[in-house]
Parts: sequence; C-alpha cells; structure tokens
Amino acid sequence: MDLLEKIDAVDGNIRSPATTYMRSLDGVIVPGLNSHPPVAGKVETTAGDKIKARILRLAELGQQRYLKIVITDFATNEKMAEESLKLNQVKKFAPFLARNAGANFIFDSIPTFPRRPLNENPSFIAGPVLGNPDIFFVEFWKLGCAR
Repeated sequence: MDLLEKIDAVDGNIRSPATTYMRSLDGVIVPGLNSHPPVAGKVETTAGDKIKARILRLAELGQQRYLKIVITDFATNEKMAEESLKLNQVKKFAPFLARNAGANFIFDSIPTFPRRPLNENPSFIAGPVLGNPDIFFVEFWKLGCAR
C-alpha cells in the first residue's frame, strides 16, 4: 500500500499519488483492514485505529484512481463476517473473508458465511454444452466472433 504514494526527494513530508505505478495495477489486496488473525500472545483481532486510518487513506487514494481494492478480513463467526461485509460495502471495497490464517496472512480456509457469494451473478453462465469441452469452446469462440 505504501507504494501508492511517493515521498518527495527534497522534503520527506510532501507526498503525492504514484499515478504511473497505479495505472500499471488492476487492484490491490489489503490484508486485515478491519480484522486480522490473533497475533501471538494476544486475543485482539481488530486493527488498531492509527494503522487502519493510514491504510484506509491509501486505499481510498487508490480507489479514486480506479484501482479495485480487495479487503481480506479474518472472521471466525457470522457476526464478524457481517460486520466486515458492512464496513467494506460502505467504502465500496471488495471483501474476501477467511477463517484461518497461517504466517504472513496465508489463508487456508474460506468461511461458510455468508451462505451465498456477495453480489453473485444471478444468471447461470454455464450452458448445456459444458459437459462437452469441444462444443463449449466452439460455442464460446462463436460468441466472441459474433460481435
């Protein structure tokens, strides 16, 4: 996230958006903005206000320059998941919830909540030709060429 902003070479207090760098990206993944796995010896899983404010500022800077912001939050129960989803939807971030995380935020399981994916496509996109890959690719190719 720090790379989204460049620091002036002369005055270290002056910062400006790293627009060239941001234009080369499709999006940024932010681990644990709202909640993170417990740190060794601590029970607290919510992000500190000072850290959260800094990361939020950088995420909003990227979002203003059309970057997709994906927030990976830690959630052990449905209440934590709902809270994270609500906070991320307000900011228009794409949420990703995980239940367990090893070292360096390597998540090893996805929670069973919410029951259905957020903003799920209501249309069934796999047609009847899905069972036969040859027909599927021919039909897919025709769709692309029909335009």
